[in-house]
Amino acid sequence: MSFVVSFNGQFKNYVYPNIEKKEIERTRGAQFVSLDATNSDELSINTKAEQKKHSAKHAYQEVVEQKEKHKKIIHIRDLIKKTLITIKDKDSIDEAKKIMIQKKIHHLPVLNDEGVLCGIVSDRDILRNQRGHLVSDIMKTEVISAYGSARVSDAAKIMLHERFSSLPIVNDDHILEGIITLTDILRYVVKMDDFEISA
Repeated sequence: MSFVVSFNGQFKNYVYPNIEKKEIERTRGAQFVSLDATNSDELSINTKAEQKKHSAKHAYQEVVEQKEKHKKIIHIRDLIKKTLITIKDKDSIDEAKKIMIQKKIHHLPVLNDEGVLCGIVSDRDILRNQRGHLVSDIMKTEVISAYGSARVSDAAKIMLHERFSSLPIVNDDHILEGIITLTDILRYVVKMDDFEISA
């Protein structure tokens, strides 16, 4: 597994959502073959149409597989930020706000006294805060993280699916190594010379 979920310093594997499969299942209901045709000619026409559709899908699949073979796979470790900025769970919210403003960032991984990732706090969490004083009062304690070997494309899918814009990076011992954001991914895409945008 390339992704893990942490909660209060405990880690478990993240179950990767099969987003593409769900999309296929959602549209599958609209695809059917008319088997109740009373006219044999009509049934023959439907069968031929299905055969053509099947052939077209097969040809398309071959093209996709060929592209996959030549596609360059980018891993998160290729985009990871070298400077790691964190905050402790017992630090004040004002301190977190000060760091975000000074470093011009929107997310801060939160570490406990043992240096283990125990949460993440964003500028939105700070803006929504009304009564809290410590980072631990407002941080999100359930955090999805990724290993450096994870593919950037998978990380982007998860961020879009889970509706968050940052992903902490941990090593095999679950020690925090960095963080990647959707902005980092977009910057990389813009810099690529050979990326394609399809309609």
